[in-house]
Amino acid sequence: METIKENREFRRAYHKGSKGVSTYIVIYCLKNRTGNKYGITVSKKIGKAVVRNRVKRLIRESFRAYADSLNEALSIVIVARTASAKATFAQIDNSLKSALIQVGALSD
Repeated sequence: METIKENREFRRAYHKGSKGVSTYIVIYCLKNRTGNKYGITVSKKIGKAVVRNRVKRLIRESFRAYADSLNEALSIVIVARTASAKATFAQIDNSLKSALIQVGALSD
């Protein structure tokens, strides 16, 4: 799966995409033509670099399990909320799954 790297792709997902909110994660999802892409954003509000990188690793690993079962070609931006700094892998996984279902990227 390809990653989103350019700022304009992130902004397009923020403004035009559908939004799914859960306890630890916010997801913006937008249909595209090129295939599935994802990007992860973790703000400095979450903590120092070690904490931010840990949160990104947990989100990336959790998303990997759902990447093959996405419904269609989507651009997905995953934004970590401040509570994710102290979250376990299971909590982030459940949060990610519920947010993906909210935006319609996953079926129950």
